Amino acid sequence: MVADLRGLLGRVGLPLMLCFAAVQGIPKTVLEAAYMDGAKPMSIMRHIMVPLSMPGVRVAIFINLLGALRAFDIIYVMTGGGPVRATETVGYFMYRESMTQFKLGYGAAATVVLLVAVLVVSIPAIIQRTAGAK
Repeated sequence: MVADLRGLLGRVGLPLMLCFAAVQGIPKTVLEAAYMDGAKPMSIMRHIMVPLSMPGVRVAIFINLLGALRAFDIIYVMTGGGPVRATETVGYFMYRESMTQFKLGYGAAATVVLLVAVLVVSIPAIIQRTAGAK
């Protein structure tokens, strides 16, 4: 239990700090203007804080996706997917379905799903950065 908690806290630190920095980067004048206009705290959170902190959240999600792909070798060597697939990641699932189960369609479909997930996270960030450069 304690080892699981330490492992969880080790993986949560950077994404949490990125989200915290994104929230801290919201200009105070925007929040004060919304408060002065009579916005309730939940509407400030929903309509101002969440949209303005999304770039940091996108980066945190992208880093977690990359971390899940890098974990393949450790999972393959130590647990082989673990008891009842407890430590299986998308990368290991693609390998297992394609190479050991010989279900090439499942492995290819998982690859496409992973590609779409990475594109959904990265394309808005790329568009936002290139639009800001113009």
